[in-house]
Amino acid sequence: MKKINGAKVTVEELSAGPPSGAPIEARIYGSDIKEISVISQDVKNILEGVSGLINIDDSLADSTGEFTFTIDRQKANYYGLDVASIASTLRNAIYGTKASAVLINGEDIDITVKYAKEKFTNISELENLLIITAKGATPLKNIASVKLEPSLLSIGHRDGENVITVSAYTEEGVNLNNALAEFDAKQKELNLPSGIRIEVGGETEDIQQSFTETFESLIIAIILIAFILVLQFNSFKQPLIIIFTLPLAIPGVILGLTLLMQPFSFPAFIGIVALAGIVVNDAIVLIDKINKEIANGVEFIEAIIDAGVSRMQPIFLTSLTTIAGILPLYFANEVWRGLSITVAAGLALATVLTLIVVPVMYASICRKDYERMHNNK
Repeated sequence: MKKINGAKVTVEELSAGPPSGAPIEARIYGSDIKEISVISQDVKNILEGVSGLINIDDSLADSTGEFTFTIDRQKANYYGLDVASIASTLRNAIYGTKASAVLINGEDIDITVKYAKEKFTNISELENLLIITAKGATPLKNIASVKLEPSLLSIGHRDGENVITVSAYTEEGVNLNNALAEFDAKQKELNLPSGIRIEVGGETEDIQQSFTETFESLIIAIILIAFILVLQFNSFKQPLIIIFTLPLAIPGVILGLTLLMQPFSFPAFIGIVALAGIVVNDAIVLIDKINKEIANGVEFIEAIIDAGVSRMQPIFLTSLTTIAGILPLYFANEVWRGLSITVAAGLALATVLTLIVVPVMYASICRKDYERMHNNK
């Protein structure tokens, strides 16, 4: 591909899942777009000098350029003109102006008056455009100078500030932290003008933000589950026992990911959030059965044993069907392997431990409530 003259070739590996930023992103902030454009070029040069970085690019998109008219205010004042009136004349000459409207078949059609397309074929013809003044008509070139300047197709913004992003990818086997450290040391040597700053982020920053937001979702999910359980059981102790079953899935998650040599990825974290709503089901079924046995007059310990025996098969079958439903994701796409392993392994271990931990905790925490109720009767 290097043999193609004048071509800029970028080779990138396509990946499934949500889009993420480049491994290294340097964001240059400032109010003056020209100044941050210059600094962005300096940053690109620094990144090109860092070993192991490839596909270095920026978010600038240049257009073909634009003609800029600079008004000579002294001459404009002599003719009794201001910038607004000159700009309005230029716009009307090129784009036309609405003169009136006509109603045709119930629809208003604008009547636009403008020069013929053949009137302005080059910039010199536009310079000779006559501007009507109080002292007579004068060509535009008498009161304004024109030049062709480069321009940006778009200007990026982040949090309301002008920003240019310079991104870079790493070659295979390159340590990202070492590359970041080398770039950080070099970019500190830049003499930044006042009001301009550089922030370094990238893929790691995006991943960290995703994990933080997902962890916050997990906390909210646990709070909502606890709130519903308190209303359902009209108790604080029994929901506490149910919530305690959530950590029982974590050893299964770690064991499953380790045995299958999968990383603790973002989809795996999503699987943990999903487990928060799945694991509690077994404990809910078990405690509900214990409560019903006690309400029917069965002795405390015997009620716990009977509930465990009678609900063992439904709990195992429910867990097995859930695991069977999630396992196909492991073979569907490598992105979702972490999620399927997390849910399957976490639920499998949590199901076994729930049948042991919940009866023990119920017997130790709720015994006094049973004795108090039994004595009142």
